[in-house]
Amino acid sequence: MSCDFGSINSKGESLLGVRLTDNLLVRHPSFDQQHIAAMSLPWKETEKSTRDVQRFCDKVRPDLEKRIGPKSVFTTLNFRAADTEIQYIAKVHVGENDCAHVKISQTLPCYGGEVKMLDFQFPKKREDEIEPF
Repeated sequence: MSCDFGSINSKGESLLGVRLTDNLLVRHPSFDQQHIAAMSLPWKETEKSTRDVQRFCDKVRPDLEKRIGPKSVFTTLNFRAADTEIQYIAKVHVGENDCAHVKISQTLPCYGGEVKMLDFQFPKKREDEIEPF
């Protein structure tokens, strides 16, 4: 399986911490998924939620509810994606006027496509803008 890693510098490294050597993809030893997730990424503008973003939020719902308590409502309203589209911040409606901003990371499909919650902000209101954190 192949993945698109964007621009490769003269050392054969991409911004995602991988390098190409003799047509083989090798993870750069100084990077792991946490380093990738922690990198300062440019964020796109806020968009209306999609089925994919709702699905990502549903996958991290148990982890979030362990921290903020069970919620009968859990609907993603909108989101912002990092330019790499491996990180998202979603505004999730969790009841009445309450929302949570949930930062989600998805590993590249060639590394399993795992979805996990990196961080969250709660409580938030529906009118609160999504700001990268």
